[in-house]
Amino acid sequence: MLNPMSSLGLIVTSVAVLALAGHAQAQDRGEVVSRFTSIWPHDCTETGDGSAEDQDWVSYRCEGQGGIPVFLFFSDGVRLSLGFGDQAAPFMGYQADRAENWPVEWRGRVINGRFVPHAEIARMKTFTADGDLGGSELVVFGLRATTCVLGNVRGAHANEDARRLAESGRC
Repeated sequence: MLNPMSSLGLIVTSVAVLALAGHAQAQDRGEVVSRFTSIWPHDCTETGDGSAEDQDWVSYRCEGQGGIPVFLFFSDGVRLSLGFGDQAAPFMGYQADRAENWPVEWRGRVINGRFVPHAEIARMKTFTADGDLGGSELVVFGLRATTCVLGNVRGAHANEDARRLAESGRC
């Protein structure tokens, strides 16, 4: 005779395994999923600095997703430029500050077991034209044939709005 507690444990384990298998199959069918990485400079590799030329800049290479690295270029203390991919053309003009607990969200699909990103979402603390801290917003980058800024999002539903923009945006 089966122990009722053993049977219950077997049922719970079976349901958990089936749920995980279903999730993996859903991802491999090409549904959009999120992956997260850090672009905090301490988690990245320094690739250069302007100290030899007595200039105020430093650059980093960070691990991304789907074989797409992220390049950071800081100048004048707070100006941050981001670039994506091996031939990264940096996006200039951000006066930004980052917090180390803000990961980068990559949006993409798992195809044949491999994550293929099509967008990246980064939270930035931005500054106004007067140099005052303007709060944080999400910057959405499209990663299709070319890389572009799809838009900036802020507000109570910023995460959901940024994900919608990432799914619908085209460079």
